[in-house]
Amino acid sequence: MLPYILPAEFFELSAIAIAAVVAVRYGWSGILGTILGSLFYHLLYVPLQISLALALSAGLASFLFSYLFRLFHPPVVIINQVSAVATFAFVVTPIVCAAHTVATTLILQHYNLMAWDGLAQRMLMWWFDELLIAYLTVPLLLSLLSYQKMYFYAQEKAEAAAIFLGMGAVSWLAM
Repeated sequence: MLPYILPAEFFELSAIAIAAVVAVRYGWSGILGTILGSLFYHLLYVPLQISLALALSAGLASFLFSYLFRLFHPPVVIINQVSAVATFAFVVTPIVCAAHTVATTLILQHYNLMAWDGLAQRMLMWWFDELLIAYLTVPLLLSLLSYQKMYFYAQEKAEAAAIFLGMGAVSWLAM
């Protein structure tokens, strides 16, 4: 990560999980929103050409998540069945996180922003960080989007607070 990207600024881990949820919930408009949001975020730190490539990588990840999740569970928009949880945890999320990690790494290598030293170790760590954040974030966001009620019980508030604190702690530790 040589001239442009600092590791603390680049690892916006929860953004990919949010992008996946938006893609599942809103379809193509969510994927377009993911690309535009990623483009505007990366324009703060890197030139336009690199920002566009990274935005397309994020769009690819959100498209893959939406496509694979709907491929295995067409009517499901929430994760509330054992088969949906298993598909999410063991099939869709590892594939999407790996695809995003590989695509982004190839982009960074193309623009000489990542050294070859320890590349495999960095890729595995990056994949693991994205996977962990996705496991924490996506079920919570999908369950929050599925609620049609305005009031939460105390137990649901405590659960949401614990998950958000866990997301924050893992994101902070991953920097």
